[in-house]
Amino acid sequence: MKSQLIKIFISISILINSCELTDLEQAESKLNPNDSAKVNVNIAKWYDNHAAALSITNDAGSVAWENEKVVQKAVEDAGLNISYEFVSAAYSIDSAGLQYFLNEFLSKGFGYFGHGHEHLNHDLLSFDEAYRSFKMCYHTMIEFGLKPVSYAYPGGFGYHISTQEALKKSGFLSGRKFEKLDFDFPYIMPNNETQPSNWFQLPTLVMQAYNYEYCSICINNTDELIPFLDNTIKLNAWLIITYHPIGREDLYGYYYLEDFKNDLEEIKKRDFWVASMDDITLYTYERNSAKINVTNIYSKSGELENIKIKIEDNLNDLIYNVPLTVLVDLPNNWVDQPLNLHKNSQEFEKIVSETNQLKISIIPDKEEIIISQ
Repeated sequence: MKSQLIKIFISISILINSCELTDLEQAESKLNPNDSAKVNVNIAKWYDNHAAALSITNDAGSVAWENEKVVQKAVEDAGLNISYEFVSAAYSIDSAGLQYFLNEFLSKGFGYFGHGHEHLNHDLLSFDEAYRSFKMCYHTMIEFGLKPVSYAYPGGFGYHISTQEALKKSGFLSGRKFEKLDFDFPYIMPNNETQPSNWFQLPTLVMQAYNYEYCSICINNTDELIPFLDNTIKLNAWLIITYHPIGREDLYGYYYLEDFKNDLEEIKKRDFWVASMDDITLYTYERNSAKINVTNIYSKSGELENIKIKIEDNLNDLIYNVPLTVLVDLPNNWVDQPLNLHKNSQEFEKIVSETNQLKISIIPDKEEIIISQ
């Protein structure tokens, strides 16, 4: 197990640093660099050390539609997360929909992603035209108090390199496609991969009822989704699934509500970090940039007294503020014992680890975490 974790975690530098101690501490404690290997610290590939990551996305239009409120209730009841498209021009002229989005939808912890200022085929635009459109979406989201991170191309039209470059220049950090042929291999960052092959061409599974247009390569129901869920877990990967209106057979790309509820139940059975594209994007950027400094402090008799951990990613903390899950290998005599976690001289958590690996989640903001018995 330990060797498998080492393969999937990013490389980190563990530094044994000198500490400033009071006279009393100097008498009772010392650094023991020769024993530092007893405490290994790594960053989990996915938050909370889940086996895989999954994003449920919906290109259904307004979150305020009554059928979509039913969808959101199903997700909330399942204890999961869903993200909806945000077409900024549409919300700019729909004050009631915008107020529901800001005041009710977001309060449930649901996510969102940019989907154009207008719902355009950006591959038909010049670089400058596409950039202006993406930038307008980006800035309008900020004006509404949102934090734009991820994006999905309207109609999936982000095939051109110039379109992808325009999206990147506008400020978005990732872009999702909508290509039915991606069912062949929709797994993002499988196995030991730590970042997508192209942040601005992320694949997705197209979730669509067969009766809509008899699309046999779309994922038509839960039975067809299950193999993809299992393979994502097996590959330690990230999977994005995309719906259009759910429970409305008169709208584009519909999916049956009962099948959707069954999808949620199957997702819950598996060890997924179910999160927005925003959070998974940010976690991955942070994880790949993070450095960890570890100081082990020992008593005069050579017993480990505390572990000091400082994690930093040198990224803008106003944007990159998703906690990273840190895995700390503990000595045997710390297992099943109460551990105290301090930050800024204040205790913020008590925890008991039943195994030799302690799991804690830390925002990489350079502040030191101290773990002690």
